[in-house]
Amino acid sequence: MRMASKSLLLLLLGFQSVSAMSESATAMKQVLDNMFLQYDKALRPYYGEKPTHVGITAYVLSIDSFDETNLDFTMTFYFRQTWDDPRLTFRPQQQSRGRGQSIPNHILLDDVRAKLIWRPDTFFVKEKTSHLHRTTIMNEFVRIQTNGSVLIASRYTVKSACPLDMQFFPFDTQTCSLEIESFGTTMNDTVYYWAKGEDSFGASKDVMIPGMTFVGHNIRALEISLNTGNYSRLVMSLELQRNYGYYILRCYVPMATFVLISLLTLIFTNTILEPLIHVITISVLIWHSNESWIGKLPMVSYINALILYFLICLAHLLLSLFCKNTTLENNFY
Repeated sequence: MRMASKSLLLLLLGFQSVSAMSESATAMKQVLDNMFLQYDKALRPYYGEKPTHVGITAYVLSIDSFDETNLDFTMTFYFRQTWDDPRLTFRPQQQSRGRGQSIPNHILLDDVRAKLIWRPDTFFVKEKTSHLHRTTIMNEFVRIQTNGSVLIASRYTVKSACPLDMQFFPFDTQTCSLEIESFGTTMNDTVYYWAKGEDSFGASKDVMIPGMTFVGHNIRALEISLNTGNYSRLVMSLELQRNYGYYILRCYVPMATFVLISLLTLIFTNTILEPLIHVITISVLIWHSNESWIGKLPMVSYINALILYFLICLAHLLLSLFCKNTTLENNFY
């Protein structure tokens, strides 16, 4: 008898739970239906009143590549956009059958409804290629708060152009920027701003770049004047410092050694010219052996620090050869 009573009680509780879930789901569906009943995504928020302000935050997950030859870099990051849309406001609680059915203070839209809301036409100014990650599902969500605040968070990988200044190579520090702007709307319609001030842009501590060290970042907000009007642009810059240890061991130390050997041939009396010729030959071979990576550098119209060092060392070796040859001729006569 007691077992039957317990079973009946559990069954009633189950029916009540299912009924409550059904009522909550019905209330949520009603909220969503009412939200998009007269919504037109072709019209931006505050159309005809004031510009729509779009807040931006970003968080770098990794810098995947840094290419001196093609003058670009690739990074993966979280990209978040937020703005207010009064047409999407809703009440966090709705009355149903005399009881308060709980509605959360935010709604996550599914892929179908996410396409029904207005979005800013944001693009990356210097982008070469980019893609939104889709494994295992599309890495993007749309969240709407009760006050109509919209948040779109996405995970992108973007390859962007990065002009380089190679004058001090390999002791250089490069600044690569990712610029954000509206593609078609001027500041009369869309204004971008950093949503959290200086904390709007961050990077993971695990960011690593082959041959470079990530030393810092900064953000700016600009107004760009083009033929079609004035546009709001945000700039997030990454500072990358080159690791020069490899170049010290591979280039600077060998060339310095050959210069030292050439000096020793001048200090010590030696009538045989072959050792010095061997030094010059080895130096030239080292020069050509390093052309494999020198050729990968951008073809700039100026001499960088490494090439200047090679030229100075080569001039010193040739001068040593000339001095040695002059000494031998004097001794001969």
